[in-house]
Amino acid sequence: MLDLDEMSSKEIPELLQQVRHGHLGCVFEGHPYVLPMHYSLQDSDIYIFTTVGMKTKYIDTNPEVCLQVEEVGDFQDWRSVGERASRTPHGTARHRSRDAIGQTAQPHTFTRHQSHLH
Repeated sequence: MLDLDEMSSKEIPELLQQVRHGHLGCVFEGHPYVLPMHYSLQDSDIYIFTTVGMKTKYIDTNPEVCLQVEEVGDFQDWRSVGERASRTPHGTARHRSRDAIGQTAQPHTFTRHQSHLH
């Protein structure tokens, strides 16, 4: 049996800053969609950049998402966090980000709500 320890409120942002990739979950018309995603974290905001496609359609329709991030050493040595978040309105920082990466990627900014610790 696994012995699971709860992560502290200090460990959660440290893991999110360290890993920088996870699985983004979103829902469209009751259908879940989960995909690997690189992200950036600044304060309580999560930034992702993606090409236009199914995930952007899902996010545009339902801005509530979940980002799951894990660090796995082996079967008994791992940490995981699930962050609920909502896409925030377009802002100046987002438009500057788009200029920096080109027009083929669409930036999304999400504000973190709650961590689910594993």
